Amino acid sequence: MSTTTFPAPPTAPSLRLGATTTDDRRVAIRGVPWDVYERLSEAIGDQHVRLNYDGKDLEIMAPGLEHEDLKLWVTLLLDAVMMACRIRGRLGGQTTWRRPAVERGLEADQCAWFDPDKVAAVKGLRDSGVKDMGLYPVPELAIEIDISTPEIDRPAIYSGLGIDEVWRMDGDAVVFEHLGADGQYVAVEKSRFLPVRASDVLAWLTAKDAGEPEWRIRLAEWAAGLAAGGNSPL
Repeated sequence: MSTTTFPAPPTAPSLRLGATTTDDRRVAIRGVPWDVYERLSEAIGDQHVRLNYDGKDLEIMAPGLEHEDLKLWVTLLLDAVMMACRIRGRLGGQTTWRRPAVERGLEADQCAWFDPDKVAAVKGLRDSGVKDMGLYPVPELAIEIDISTPEIDRPAIYSGLGIDEVWRMDGDAVVFEHLGADGQYVAVEKSRFLPVRASDVLAWLTAKDAGEPEWRIRLAEWAAGLAAGGNSPL
């Protein structure tokens, strides 16, 4: 009986994504009422500017190229793992989440639902043409890319929205965090929703400079190993 060996994640001796740059541009406006944030967010819409609100301060951010590159690569990784492992979920992209009840709002770099009821609810709302995001369930996973330093309390926003898991990337490291019963996030080794570890994601993002075609081929082979029960099992 032959044994199939799947490739391991690429190694990254320094466990770094490369030199940190600050091509994102941020400005914070202190002491902003909720209604002002809400009106600005609606007025700006889908422009290439992001508004994030932590209950008192407003951050205006224009992401740069390194930021957008990381978002692309990590989305490709999510998609490859979900497809290979037949994980039923739905990516939500850079959706704006505003919740008046807790006066919090932000745009994650990527987000996802995995709970079957939530996935079905999102599909039903989308199929019905519902555009009011206040009627959609909040995602269970959010990805936060911070090439530059945030100017407001972004963990408090994610906590207020009730997002279970956040992947944080700052250009140098990848950290997975789970929301605890006390409303605080705690760093963990592996995801609740996907059979991957923070070190896996970091290794693949570090290896992205190898070039997209080769990188995607190797990633697909590695994801197939996850589906077969190898490579970083839960």
